[in-house]
Amino acid sequence: MNRALLRKLNLPLLAVTLLLLTLCVGLWQGWGAQVEWLPADSGTTMTESATTPASAEREAPPLTAYQDIWQQSLLSPSRSGDVAEPQAAPAISTPQPPRMEALTLTGTLANQQMQLAFFRDESGNAITLRAGLELPSGWLLTQVRRDEAIFTFNGTTQVLRRELPRIPGLAVQTDESDR
Repeated sequence: MNRALLRKLNLPLLAVTLLLLTLCVGLWQGWGAQVEWLPADSGTTMTESATTPASAEREAPPLTAYQDIWQQSLLSPSRSGDVAEPQAAPAISTPQPPRMEALTLTGTLANQQMQLAFFRDESGNAITLRAGLELPSGWLLTQVRRDEAIFTFNGTTQVLRRELPRIPGLAVQTDESDR
């Protein structure tokens, strides 16, 4: 900008700044704090409203006077209120047990002192579980046998069996007395 233009603007800007500063100090001192607003529906003057005691104010109408407003929609005059229908209790369903397909039984160790089951999950991680302990999914390992692990979940029982490798020409004989 030009220096001559800046000199011309300095005096008006100084005047505006002083005016705003005076207004701020005046508001800080309480100018305009004594304003009394008239009620919207009364045509009375300031002196009449100042002499009227607070107990002479109008009483609120009874709630029954608002009955039409409650029953008729403000946006659609033809609409009536919704009828409250009794709701049936929601059916309580038993939760589905978590799936066990993600686990593969890789081995068992069962004797008089200890019952262990060895698993691999779908990501290949090895899991060892002792009878009486739970999987993170909530299934409880209740019993370990020679080639199977028995789980329970909320009364549901599921048996995981160890898959035996199938070799052609070799017959594997299972002993049913161990089960």
